[in-house]
Amino acid sequence: MSGLIRPITLQDNLGDDLTLSTDGPFVFPGKIDAHSAYSVTVLTPPPGLMCTVAGNTGTVTADVNGVSIICSVDRGSYFVPFNATGQYTNNSPIYIGPWPPPTNGANALIAVATNNLGAPPTTIATGLTKTIGVTQKLMLDSHGTITAGALSTLVYATEAATGGDHLWAVDLSGGSNLTPRQLSNLTVPFIGLLACSKLEVYKNFNDPDSAFFILGLPPDSQNLCGSGAASFNNIMIRLSDSSSATPRPLPSFPHRLLPLYNPTGALAGFVTVDATNHLIFYADETFTNPRVLLGNVTDFSPIQAGGVSTLAGISSTPSAALIVTYASDFSERLYHVDYR
Repeated sequence: MSGLIRPITLQDNLGDDLTLSTDGPFVFPGKIDAHSAYSVTVLTPPPGLMCTVAGNTGTVTADVNGVSIICSVDRGSYFVPFNATGQYTNNSPIYIGPWPPPTNGANALIAVATNNLGAPPTTIATGLTKTIGVTQKLMLDSHGTITAGALSTLVYATEAATGGDHLWAVDLSGGSNLTPRQLSNLTVPFIGLLACSKLEVYKNFNDPDSAFFILGLPPDSQNLCGSGAASFNNIMIRLSDSSSATPRPLPSFPHRLLPLYNPTGALAGFVTVDATNHLIFYADETFTNPRVLLGNVTDFSPIQAGGVSTLAGISSTPSAALIVTYASDFSERLYHVDYR
């Protein structure tokens, strides 16, 4: 046996089950009479792996040493996370909800592999969790249309956990051992509430590992999010941050922030409305030197062109966008914005 990173269950002659968790030689618990046939097969393949068996059939004339099982990562597979609520076991969850998980917490965070949906789920974390986001492998075709591929990384926060509440990232690729790693040194400020606002952004959506999250934290435990977006403590956390990394503070965004992408999939900047009712453009995630595009704008809405993208607010023709602005006199204007 080689290449094993998760348990596998083998059978001999459709019985005599043997579960292995490590590489190396293996011996079935039962014995076969001399001159009898043997047939070694995989009963339960490891989630996220594909295994090939060689020399698995024959007739017993002595100890059989020629059965070889080699496992490797199934590159086309990935894990899908779920919240499980109530009492459950790995073999029988009481409830498995749709993705994305509910944000009001659950008793456990579990995952199943797309290449083995019938296998028992793997537990990622127990206790209450809140989903922050999930990165995906995104693709851009020649027409500029964005399509979503495999899930890449889950980011979640623990709630009322021993040792403090933090953000965690879990690799969802087929070869992952699903071990969470702490993401930055942020401590969740208030139990039951992590962020008043959150935005998932890709530095380049061809690279899911380039993602970062902009979180609007509540200013205090009294008003929480009720005091409005202008009072939020905005921070940036990158998917690559270590447990010792301090979240980067960002300026106030009184209105929502819209990321823009160019045809290569690279981040082209951000559009928002500032406190003086100007529609402004930031060239990158440093959020410095804002450029004023329009005045007397109280709000704006992007208009999708040619279909709805998988990323909220991103045009499916990413070299330009259509934006409707709303003024203080309740008038509306339509603009074509070219940000190439």
